Amino acid sequence: MSFRQRYQFGQDISNDWAWTGDDVTLDLSDGAKNVLLADDDIDAITFLDSINDYLKIDTLNETITSHDLIASLLNVTGDATFDSDLIVGVDTLVVDVGTGLVTMGYDADIVGDLGVAGDTDIAGHTAMGSSASISMDNVLSLSETFDDPDNSKTGLQFTVTGTGTMGSNTIFGAFGNASYGALDANPSGDCVGVGGQTLVQGSGYNIPSVKNVYSNHLLIDFGSGGIVEDAYGFYADGGTKLFGTLDYTNQYGMYIAEQTLGTNTWGIYQAGANDENYLAGNVITGGVLEVSDKAKVTAIGGYAVKLTNKTGANSVAGDVVRASATTTDAVDLTATNELNAIGVFLDSGIADGSEAWVVIAGIADVHMDAGGSALHDRIITSTTAGRGDVNNTPSAADHFREIGHALEAVGANENARCNLHFL
Repeated sequence: MSFRQRYQFGQDISNDWAWTGDDVTLDLSDGAKNVLLADDDIDAITFLDSINDYLKIDTLNETITSHDLIASLLNVTGDATFDSDLIVGVDTLVVDVGTGLVTMGYDADIVGDLGVAGDTDIAGHTAMGSSASISMDNVLSLSETFDDPDNSKTGLQFTVTGTGTMGSNTIFGAFGNASYGALDANPSGDCVGVGGQTLVQGSGYNIPSVKNVYSNHLLIDFGSGGIVEDAYGFYADGGTKLFGTLDYTNQYGMYIAEQTLGTNTWGIYQAGANDENYLAGNVITGGVLEVSDKAKVTAIGGYAVKLTNKTGANSVAGDVVRASATTTDAVDLTATNELNAIGVFLDSGIADGSEAWVVIAGIADVHMDAGGSALHDRIITSTTAGRGDVNNTPSAADHFREIGHALEAVGANENARCNLHFL
């Protein structure tokens, strides 16, 4: 049995109303307010037309079939299935289901706030925010534009608190998996657990900083004491093989690609002057290892320090230098048959009076004189100021002119790679 009951404008459907039969159709265009389904024999209720006021439904776990249901505030208690469009206006959708279940079979277009007291099971895709739209590529799409300078803004904010006896359980603020399932071919893309990017649009204004990932520790002590043994801003676990023979070819705890957008670029920047950095494994660098602003290891294996160029001209890479007799922490060119050479310039073009890198040990390129060099040659200071020469059978006096051994053969006035050792 089916029938249609129409109520006059402003009339309240009280809890005393009950229906018998299989189906009920309610025309709510006149503003009915409260509905109680008191007959377990009713199989379905269909709401026709629309209302623009508060609607409260106690379904007694019956099925609701809505037809473009519109309300300013909707409150549902019990199980309810909305098989058509559910449109909630400028206020709030309140779903108080207790142990019941509310199922949205089609679209739920919520203009205002959504408050759910029980569990929410959404089989489809969801869009949140004033400028978000449903995308088949995103399970949850968030998009919002803020124009309020008073408070910080968040696309997704959550708080998870563990109380009582947590034991060995871990509490996560956010956790998830990204995985490849059964594949039909080799994928060309990446599998990314967490990804994000900042999008900065030029507007003629200066932006103080942009952070793709931000980590911060907050400590609150209510007077009970205690201690946190280890605090990590970033932690990369080594991974766990569950089963099978799948292995990684290369595994990186942290991989930083080349930074290309800045005037000054740093792969890693450690701001704490008193912080220590501990590496239990080996350290391998593909370029220069700069220990401080005064010392570094060069890319070819030389140990360099920074000293002031007092040669009277721009530095020339490979020129042999000695300690200055007139300026502190400075060098000038070696004299003829110099006995007190201490290093060679690393770079050309450093102006007189400016600090220049001087290689004092290890591997360096030495500016040879007109004789050039051959492999295994013994390199000494030259009769030409600032140059290197060859003497494989030096006298006792010439032995003090020795600065290293040649590792390559070069022609006249070229730079020869040498292993330096100054006496």
